[in-house]
Amino acid sequence: MSDLLWSFDQLARFTRFEDPEVRYWAAERLAALFPAEASDAIAPLILDDHDATPELVAEHLGRHGSARHVPALLKGFRKGGGLMPGRCIESLALLGFESVTSLAETALHQRDTSEGSLGMMIRTLADRGASAGDTNASEMAREFLLRRPELFAEPSALEGAMDLVATRDLTELVLKWITALHFRGLDQIDACVRVMLEDLQLEDFGWCVRTDRTGRVDLERTFKAIESGYDLDVREAIAPALRGEMAETLGRVTSRRSPPASEAWSPSGRRLWKAAGILSRRGCRRWGGPSRPDRSWRSRIASGRRCTSGSSASCSPRW
Repeated sequence: MSDLLWSFDQLARFTRFEDPEVRYWAAERLAALFPAEASDAIAPLILDDHDATPELVAEHLGRHGSARHVPALLKGFRKGGGLMPGRCIESLALLGFESVTSLAETALHQRDTSEGSLGMMIRTLADRGASAGDTNASEMAREFLLRRPELFAEPSALEGAMDLVATRDLTELVLKWITALHFRGLDQIDACVRVMLEDLQLEDFGWCVRTDRTGRVDLERTFKAIESGYDLDVREAIAPALRGEMAETLGRVTSRRSPPASEAWSPSGRRLWKAAGILSRRGCRRWGGPSRPDRSWRSRIASGRRCTSGSSASCSPRW
């Protein structure tokens, strides 16, 4: 391996340069090339006037810092703007700061805290409650969502909400998300959908959908595309009778028109969820994983199947 063009001492000296672009470049190079040693050198840049430097510093201190960097993160939380408060809360939680829950609570009552930053705090508190068993953190994350329900449309907040929600309440969460979209708009809907797909361990294979000349979905050609793209034997995993019902349901869907709600929630439509369960078990066996996926994941798929039946009596909200 060739020698580095810039030594640690040279890059550390550039962090005190007048030009903010140079300071950002030096901080980024230090974090990438000397992650273990860079924390002390870049910590003073926590409130740098460059747009990207403060977040870079806060994220690095959370991953490679120590208790002596807590004061810098507290300063960034109190005086930083944009996503800095949320980024500092994430880093403080990674460092094991005990008062992170009460600190995040103060941001809930401040009007100048951005929604993106609040969403990051919800995700951090929910993760702290799930991984460390901190019930106070989980309750505080729920308090955030109760007071600011529009945050369900924020991808990071939705990710935290997915960690908090019980399986039986998945329908309620989706309804709250849709309601939040009415107030916030559809700007971040793609990111929100990716959050839900990742949480349910699903994958969007819409790019495999094939249609005929009339624009209707061609199920057999779609299955061939899925098998080619994912190296799976899809047709063998689904009974012929079920394939026929799926073809009949999807045959009424065109690339220009969505089916009415009555068709989407029909018995044939609900069988698509059953097919998803079959494919998931077959996929786990195909890729060498356990023959039965995680029970929590399977119960959420079952919850989605119950949602399509139109019955939400068992979905009691816990927010």
